[in-house]
Amino acid sequence: MKITEETLLEELKLPYLETILEEVFLLDSHQSLKTVGELSSKSGLLLDETKSRLSKLQKQSKNIQYKGELPPAGECIYLDVSLEKMSLGKSFQPLKHLCDHEFKNGLLELKKSEHLILVLSSQDTRSFSAAMYLRDQGFQNVFMLERRLF
Repeated sequence: MKITEETLLEELKLPYLETILEEVFLLDSHQSLKTVGELSSKSGLLLDETKSRLSKLQKQSKNIQYKGELPPAGECIYLDVSLEKMSLGKSFQPLKHLCDHEFKNGLLELKKSEHLILVLSSQDTRSFSAAMYLRDQGFQNVFMLERRLF
C-alpha cells in the first residue's frame, strides 16, 4: 500500500495505533487525527519523514503477534516487560523480567541467544512496544504474546 498525505490512519492496519502515535510520534492528544497529512502536521515532521516512519512500522509490526502453540520450556525465552514481575507457571520458563531501567542492558544478554523470544506483559501495549523495540534493534525472532494467551 502506497502511503500518501490523504491515507487514512486506520487503513494502515497498524496494531495498537494509539501506542504508536504516543511513542513514535510523541503525541499526547491524537484522537482527532484521521489522515497521514494531519499526523505529519500535528507531529511537526515533514510529510516524507512521517510516511517513512509509518512504512517502517508496517513492516516491523507485520506478524508481531504470536499465533502458534506455546513452545515447550527451554525452546524459547519468555520476556516479561511488566512493571512488576508476573508469577506464571512452569510452562513459562525460563521467564526473564526486564523492567524499564534494565531493558537496554538486558538486550546484551538476549543478543547472545538464538531462541525465539516471546514478549509478555500484564498490558498488551507494553508487550507490543517492547517487541517493536527489539525488532528495531535487529532481533529477528521476536513476537508479542497477547495477555489472553497466558
